[in-house]
Amino acid sequence: MLRGKVGIMRTFPNGGVVKRRWKMRFYLRVCSLCLIIAALLLPATLEAATYITNHTGTAPQWLSPGWRFWVESNTTFGESVCVEVHPTGDAGNYYRQRCEYDTTNPPSNWRCDVFTTSVPAAFTNTTVEYQFFIAPWDNNCSGGESLFTGFNWTFSTGPTAVTLQTLRAERSPTHSRMLTLAVSGLLALAGGVLLVRTRRRV
Repeated sequence: MLRGKVGIMRTFPNGGVVKRRWKMRFYLRVCSLCLIIAALLLPATLEAATYITNHTGTAPQWLSPGWRFWVESNTTFGESVCVEVHPTGDAGNYYRQRCEYDTTNPPSNWRCDVFTTSVPAAFTNTTVEYQFFIAPWDNNCSGGESLFTGFNWTFSTGPTAVTLQTLRAERSPTHSRMLTLAVSGLLALAGGVLLVRTRRRV
């Protein structure tokens, strides 16, 4: 202990250890708070789309060239709707296109434009089947696909249009929601335990 005019100054031989312990407790508390925040945000980011509804109408809009489809889906962050078309009886000659998020034509919120540069010969003067599905935004509709509607709709590229079916593709959200809640619950539990342990050590 040193005495001076200003006051008393104490020195601790283990001051470095105390400082390191304080830093460690601080970092643990920050990590626990991050885990809790992640648990709160996870359901909004992992919840997958559960339905796709086709609002195209009796036939897709002719864009000269190409066609436009309108779709409604409860997609979440990182997901996109894709459309797949092929001539009837020629499923191997298919084309996939990622749709664009567009709310200008409610209740639709996805716009799908195909062959806007030129229409392949295989798709002219024939009947075309099409379906929709969900895919990650950044994979160009190839890989990680889900919620396929099936080729429930057709249209004619000739003078006579084929009447379309009005169908809604859905999947049960139970599995994806249970998984999301389980993961977020584990994160919240880990953050809470870590926070309690650091407080007890103080």
